[in-house]
Amino acid sequence: MACAYKIRKAFQAARGGVLFIDEAYSIKSETAATVLIQEMENQRDNVIVILAGYNERMQEFLEINEGMKSRVPHWVEFPDYSADELTDILKLMMSDRGFDATDDAIKEAHYIFEKVRNTDNFGNGRYVRNLFEQAAQNQAVRLLSLREQACDIRKKEMFLLTKEDIISLNEGLTEVRAFGTAKKELEDMIGLTSVKSVISKAIANYKLNKLCLERGIARNKSSLHMVFTGNPGTAKTTVARLFAEIMKDEKVLSTGKFVEVGRADLVGDHVGATAKLVKRKFKEAQGGVLFVDEAYSLCDSYEHGFGDEAINTLVQEMENHRDDVIVIFAGYPKPMNEFLERNPGMLSRIAFQIKFEDYTLEELCEITTLMLRQKQMSITKEAMEKLKDNYEIAMQNDDYGNGRFVRKMLEEAEMNLAERIINMGDIEFSDELITTIEESDIEAYKLAEKKEKISIGFTC
Repeated sequence: MACAYKIRKAFQAARGGVLFIDEAYSIKSETAATVLIQEMENQRDNVIVILAGYNERMQEFLEINEGMKSRVPHWVEFPDYSADELTDILKLMMSDRGFDATDDAIKEAHYIFEKVRNTDNFGNGRYVRNLFEQAAQNQAVRLLSLREQACDIRKKEMFLLTKEDIISLNEGLTEVRAFGTAKKELEDMIGLTSVKSVISKAIANYKLNKLCLERGIARNKSSLHMVFTGNPGTAKTTVARLFAEIMKDEKVLSTGKFVEVGRADLVGDHVGATAKLVKRKFKEAQGGVLFVDEAYSLCDSYEHGFGDEAINTLVQEMENHRDDVIVIFAGYPKPMNEFLERNPGMLSRIAFQIKFEDYTLEELCEITTLMLRQKQMSITKEAMEKLKDNYEIAMQNDDYGNGRFVRKMLEEAEMNLAERIINMGDIEFSDELITTIEESDIEAYKLAEKKEKISIGFTC
């Protein structure tokens, strides 16, 4: 009742003007919503009501009562500012305060805005104001550290910001790894020669196109959407994650964010829900990579289902966001063909199809050595030979797991090692003893026997 009283009182105060209700979705009770609708109707000639808040939550709020939408004829969406607009806002703020900035400082600010504007709950103009205030503080500290007294600072210096003063506020950003870390990790991965080559060409092609456009040479803006096909354990997800970071380092993408999704993240359970889910994921992945694993799971066994709606929306959003989101579809080779043919426009938007080959026996052994080194462990020659025999047997299955199978074998060996050591009793264990996998720790691998089909019938 108190809430209803406050709403009526607010309408009385706003008579002849505008009643602005910020974060309107904070009105949660049905009673309060009903009173709000009544007053909007009763005072429609005296008060203009503006309901404000975040997009998705406002859409949910309007569903709280059937009469709400019919009384709100106009929906005005305020888009996030672009990096160029944020830079202009910064220049305006500086001008109002009598400040100027070097060209390098402006470029640094623009780069920061490009990087942070796609983070969750980005503050837009509020972020610019906070960045400017922080820059002014940094400038004051810098000048005082260079001059013995404040009176020694020249007026021109006092109102000039440099690149050194402009720093990211790191609001909503994850910790940034050193430049080139992801690229080195990719280069150090075992095998994947053709994969590394295609990714290198994709980056080079983008850079050349960008250089041509900057010089006024005509070039079509090519997308970088990709398809990764390969059997289980061939490092598709790992490479996609590193690729996102590499593209951020190369300044192709602004955030390098990696968003992994499957069918459950993209397909809704009622009409109208699917398109919203897909668009929400594109917004989440802005400035980075949207990785759709087992993409063929979107294909329904019938036409015009929610899965088809998801695929159609993906194709549309891939075009709309070709400059700020790279989509990578991943899955096993055969079913991916069906997925790519599901929508006529899909293939034309895919710039690269990268096949992840199964690892060779030698590469599986190299992966084994690498995994053990990362765990500060070692293996005897006899144990490695036994593992090699296991790999040769497992490779007879098309979906044996590749690198995933190696990890499984080593995890089992570690547990067997632990059991063997503990059963030795109360003795002094050397570092070598507790970190060395021996032949007895490796379990022999056998192919699962295929059950013969038993036909049941009648003879006449």
